[in-house]
Amino acid sequence: MIGTVIANKYRCDAELGAGSMGVVYRARQLDLGRDVAIKLLHQGAATRPKARLRFVREAKVATRLVHPAAVQILDFGETDDQPYLVMELLDGESLRDRLDRGPLPLADVLRLCRDVASALAAAHDVRLIHRDIKPENIFLQKIAGTDGATPWRVRVVDFGLAFVADSEDLSVGRMTQEGVVGGTPAYMSPEQVHGRGIGPASDVYGLGCVMFELLAHRPVFEGSLGDVLTRQAYSPPPELLRVAPTCGAPAEIISLLGKMLAKTGPLRPSPSHIVRVLDDALVHLTTTPSSRGAPLPPRSERGFALKPRAATPVELDGNVRVYCYAKLDEAVEMSLISAGARVELWPTQGLAAVPHDNTIIWAPGIDEATLRMLCASGIPTITDLDAPTMDGIIVALRAGAADVVPVPYGGDQVARRVMRLTARTR
Repeated sequence: MIGTVIANKYRCDAELGAGSMGVVYRARQLDLGRDVAIKLLHQGAATRPKARLRFVREAKVATRLVHPAAVQILDFGETDDQPYLVMELLDGESLRDRLDRGPLPLADVLRLCRDVASALAAAHDVRLIHRDIKPENIFLQKIAGTDGATPWRVRVVDFGLAFVADSEDLSVGRMTQEGVVGGTPAYMSPEQVHGRGIGPASDVYGLGCVMFELLAHRPVFEGSLGDVLTRQAYSPPPELLRVAPTCGAPAEIISLLGKMLAKTGPLRPSPSHIVRVLDDALVHLTTTPSSRGAPLPPRSERGFALKPRAATPVELDGNVRVYCYAKLDEAVEMSLISAGARVELWPTQGLAAVPHDNTIIWAPGIDEATLRMLCASGIPTITDLDAPTMDGIIVALRAGAADVVPVPYGGDQVARRVMRLTARTR
């Protein structure tokens, strides 16, 4: 392939890297006399119509992503039965290469994650999901003449073959059939491990794994491939300060990281919210450098106000409806009402009469088949487990439960889970 001219204008000069779908080359754009990067499908993938259609379709979507931290797509097309994607050529190193030389300062960690989150926010706005956020796909582009400032600019790479969030494509099985890797185990979200429900929150989880690694100097989960995948799917992340007590992360960053690594996608913050929190933390860090590791001051005392999440009962404001698919315990009912929810009994018309918007189903004591039926509606469903075991939790999660309450429980526990599911960051 070296020396081959693609589309009569891109001469492949050197291989830069290869992945499951294609190979990236340094190329010379002959008509403009500039160096670019060109991605070509592997020959095997190029002969599969679905893979070719996906390549072209997602290249078109990727061209809509315009952001300083995203790699610019310059051109795409097909020639000699070979699809190609042309991108700007970056000079620098991957975050993985940088980490191999040692840890980054806390301020650089926050800036880097802020920039990646900003790029993800822009990508999600055009329904583009990266699916493989990891140090290898975060590039540190060299900046000349920085005069003591951070000598690199963050660029998120490999958006060219990202996942387009169309409803018919929310299946890892289909992507695997087309030769697309569903993610990297150390950075895969629980929904990627399960193979369903992949969306923007999956990228947030991946960024959370990267942030944890940058702060703790180790991955969230370690072990064999099977161990890592199982823990990603079911185990809570280790406490950052227990793993890295001297990391210097402020309390609000530790709290943010915990939310990013939530096992349920709707509980994770949006990229825009992450940007705001990290910006806020950077202002505090740069103005009072001696306060590393200390809690951030109250939001009212900071320069950047964050939009509050729905974390108090009054914030539900009667807009959330909780439909009860079972006999409703009085203590649970009172707690839900006190939390600001509208409690509704199961309609005689059945599931078809339950509205989808701002609705949660509380379904204690039901069997797996009924749970699957309720979850198939797309309405977040909370159930309970009597003396829960790992096997029982796995069954409930695989059935699609949004959350599980262990028996015995109080009404406040159910109410808190309802509030968590409705506290989506705008």
